[in-house]
Amino acid sequence: MFTGALAANYDPKAKCPETDQALKEIQPEEKDRRALWIFGSYILIPDCRMEQCMFWKGLGGSGMGTAVKIYNAPLGESLVTNQDMNVLGDSKRYSLSLLKYAMLNLSTELSTKLVEDTAIWIALVVGEYTMSRILYEQYKKLKSSCKHILQGNNPPNIKKATKADLRRIVPIAFTQEFTKEDRDVELKKHMDTERDGMLLKMIQGVPELLSMSALPEGGKQSVALARRMGVRMDPTAVFLDKCTYIDPLDEKGQGICCFKEDLIWAYNEFMKECGMHQMVDESGHWLSRLYDDYNIPIKQPRAYNPRQSVSCSALI
Repeated sequence: MFTGALAANYDPKAKCPETDQALKEIQPEEKDRRALWIFGSYILIPDCRMEQCMFWKGLGGSGMGTAVKIYNAPLGESLVTNQDMNVLGDSKRYSLSLLKYAMLNLSTELSTKLVEDTAIWIALVVGEYTMSRILYEQYKKLKSSCKHILQGNNPPNIKKATKADLRRIVPIAFTQEFTKEDRDVELKKHMDTERDGMLLKMIQGVPELLSMSALPEGGKQSVALARRMGVRMDPTAVFLDKCTYIDPLDEKGQGICCFKEDLIWAYNEFMKECGMHQMVDESGHWLSRLYDDYNIPIKQPRAYNPRQSVSCSALI
């Protein structure tokens, strides 16, 4: 439930030409701009039906600070918080109460610190109940509809990330570089005067949002970023998806297969092509993970035999 007041007013005739022009310079691809405006519409929805957040990747001077004004200006400071992902996931849960009446949370300096447990963060993104606490008080149930944007030069460092974790993150790449000479120091002030037009754009996108089952992806650079994130967060899942064919077992429990040493060789080559250095060896631990985490049957999964076959898997 929203209990705060927006900084912007509803004006069906409002426009935001300077904001539109600035956003075109920051994000030249129309798909990226559309993804940003649709996320603005998502902020206005009082639930977390998409179960997704955004990750903005870019260096300093890439325009992220200006782009976020399309949300900050119409919402107002009182409805926007700045809590880091690691802080939100802290077991003490003191910071969660700050999300109770917020519509948007910005993790503006995404830490490279390993996120050990994503349970709290996932509960926030999907809009489930979680327990919050204020210092010296008892735990209380919290169900927040606050939306989240993670910002930084590196994706969130999630321990044992899965494909499900990646699905909850919509990456947007900010690749433009603006020098000090390029910057208009008055631009953000001008954008504040166009907050009514920004709000109108967010409202106009709500019908389109309600027809979707997931937030739209960005342009070519953003899609490429999503692929790189997938390899970094769960390389095995991406390898199985891109480089293998999984054949269901028949009634006799048989299916196509390939040799373990061929599968390991292909995985290591895939990692090299992706610029990753996490190679696997003949110890059998990676093969055991195929069995335990990805439900791919392997005969005697913990006893390595290089010429033993992996059931249901064939290299493409």
